[in-house]
Amino acid sequence: MLENLTLNLNNFLHSFNWLTLAISGYFLIALVNVLDKYLLHSRISKPAVYAFYVAMFSLFALFFAPFGFYYPGIYLVLAAFLSGLFFIYGLVAFYSAAQENEISRVAPLVGTVIPLVSIFYASAFSGEKLGAAGVIAIFILVLGCFLISFDLPIHNLKFFRGFKYSLISGILQAMSLGLLKVVFNETNFINGFVWNRIGFFLAGLSLLLLPQFRLQIIRSFKYSRKNSSKAVSTGSIFTLNKVLAGIGSFLIVLAISGGSVSAVNAVGSIQFVFVLALVAVLSIRFHDIYKEKMELNDWIQKILAIALIGVGIWILAGNGKDFFLLTS
Repeated sequence: MLENLTLNLNNFLHSFNWLTLAISGYFLIALVNVLDKYLLHSRISKPAVYAFYVAMFSLFALFFAPFGFYYPGIYLVLAAFLSGLFFIYGLVAFYSAAQENEISRVAPLVGTVIPLVSIFYASAFSGEKLGAAGVIAIFILVLGCFLISFDLPIHNLKFFRGFKYSLISGILQAMSLGLLKVVFNETNFINGFVWNRIGFFLAGLSLLLLPQFRLQIIRSFKYSRKNSSKAVSTGSIFTLNKVLAGIGSFLIVLAISGGSVSAVNAVGSIQFVFVLALVAVLSIRFHDIYKEKMELNDWIQKILAIALIGVGIWILAGNGKDFFLLTS
């Protein structure tokens, strides 16, 4: 009976269109990015501490264990663990970049790096090859991300603050998603998802092996005990944020399991449209956190970027799952 329930659950999850799943997931992740900036600015100041708590929350994935969790072999377990390791350390880099620059610039920069790295990664290790439409769509989406990230003309180098961390984050997250696709190619979605989240948890524990990060995490425990009321408030916001992140990540991972890594990553460009819209509104009330200054020429540039991203997604939708030619 449990086997039938597991099969029905997997079939139900994969009955949704991968593009719809991806866009829904990226909308939730956009909300998470905006809340991340607030928490890093006002509540949790150390990126490693924030990533550690994110990793601890990942164990909630064990809820799915009764529905298809099993040992798939050492190769896939290591791939799932490495995927989790790359992702958590990618988050540390992302949070570091978010502290140095506006989230509406950092998130698109990371999102530009991910599909570019994914193209080379998927081609080298997963056997995915870009068709002609794929090349065009990737170019359009990357151009759209660039126009959202930078205000032209660039007058000074402040827009490049955090660029190093953004680059590192994009590379690590792309490698994480690529390894995750390898896992899904060999096992069912639920099994791959749970093993990957166990990898998240172990990656979080590995932060304790680094003296600087370990000291920061221990200090966060002590601070929570001394400031219990603020800790409860912060914990509530953090929990809400991680629930949204969990649902969003689940939808994106589900889209990856049923589609192309490169295609799902490319659709991630829509996330930055959502981030831009949310930050533009919130900057009115929380200017010290979001610091968005939008003049007429900025809006024209952003609208053009949104239009380009829309065209890229339209090409993806029109070509469906076969948008990228699979050779394996």
